[in-house]
Amino acid sequence: MSYFEEIDAWLSALFVGGEEDEDEEQWFSRVKREIKAKILESYRNGQKAGPPPEKLVRKEKSGPRPRFWPGRRRDGRQ
Repeated sequence: MSYFEEIDAWLSALFVGGEEDEDEEQWFSRVKREIKAKILESYRNGQKAGPPPEKLVRKEKSGPRPRFWPGRRRDGRQ
């Protein structure tokens, strides 16, 4: 199961689940609390993972270097 499939299943259980006698305010409070817990869990997982390794940080490139100057032939003559 992919991450987003797991999230979809969790959200479905979150919104559909609950008590029969739960009123709208209680339902909203429960859903908000569980979403905050999931966000905090995700944040802590990111903190454990740490920053990305240096070699994965991309730097802007100005593009490939030309092999020869425009307007000149490859053999160097004009």
